[in-house]
Amino acid sequence: MWQNTPYNAPLAASATFAAGVAFYVWRHRSQPGAAPLCALSSGVALWCLASALEMASVAQDAKMFWTGVLYIGVVTVPAAWLVFSLDYSGRPVSLPMGALLVIEPVLVLATVWNPDLHGWYWDQILRIEYDGFAVLAVSPGMGFWLHITYSYALILLGTLLLMRLFMRSPPIYRRQISAMVAASLVPLAANAIYIFGFNPFPYLDLTPFAFSFTGLACAWALLRFGLLDLAPVARDLLVENMSYGVLVLDGRRPFFRGVSAA
Repeated sequence: MWQNTPYNAPLAASATFAAGVAFYVWRHRSQPGAAPLCALSSGVALWCLASALEMASVAQDAKMFWTGVLYIGVVTVPAAWLVFSLDYSGRPVSLPMGALLVIEPVLVLATVWNPDLHGWYWDQILRIEYDGFAVLAVSPGMGFWLHITYSYALILLGTLLLMRLFMRSPPIYRRQISAMVAASLVPLAANAIYIFGFNPFPYLDLTPFAFSFTGLACAWALLRFGLLDLAPVARDLLVENMSYGVLVLDGRRPFFRGVSAA
């Protein structure tokens, strides 16, 4: 049984946009930061789509199923953001570090998908009627707050890495970085508003709606500023360390762009 809420269509649109970004990035997966950015966009797409299906569901069991699905995106986004930030700034993630980043998401998903462990993650789960729609009302438990702390730490660490890179990069790369930092901070702020009780819309998680801005910012960075065409670390290696002039051409445009001398 389904219900048609005003939020289903916007969330589906956000999911479609994020999936389009993921597809575009996948086509450029050999570039620095592309693989984690693809994982990030895919996680956002899944989060938004599952949120729409959870809201459209009426039965509590159906809502909990889609909550479990959306948590696949929830645990993917913070780790993917940190890996993207490291990779983009020239610090590729080692296999041991990648394995460590997988542990927390696996534990969270095991908790969310196991009804016997729900009491550790949520203190209470209720299906209630609000504003004419069936919604889930959940009270956070210890596991929830541990996950939030861990996720915020990963996102803020990744953002700090990009801000450090911002300070020593030329203008074109600063524009790339600014767009990506904004793409991370807007949904983080929306999530904080929802979690810490400042939400003007009770029982409505604003985070997946804020991902619409994330998709726009990522698309802007990719298409306008060439996010994956040349990362700052590549520029440092290929240009700043040269002792001779470099002719810079844009293969996508038929006219001469200019000359840069190291």
